[in-house]
Amino acid sequence: MAKQKEIKFQDLQAAYDAEDAAKEQAAIREVTERAKKFHARLDAMGLKYRDLLELEVLAHSLGDMGHNILLGYERGEGWPSGT
Repeated sequence: MAKQKEIKFQDLQAAYDAEDAAKEQAAIREVTERAKKFHARLDAMGLKYRDLLELEVLAHSLGDMGHNILLGYERGEGWPSGT
């Protein structure tokens, strides 16, 4: 009868840890590539990421009505009458 090899918890844990680390590094590389592409688009528009964050806060403060007014203006509808 063949002798069974004893499985050590530490070896098993090390294998799982290595697999998790490899998955995490792959995810970091993927997200970093997306971030670099996004940064390049911002840069092409002359914006920094900080600028975008500030603009997002300001856009949120407009509310739905302000958002719709700006969309209408961008579509060529002009500003609302009486303003």
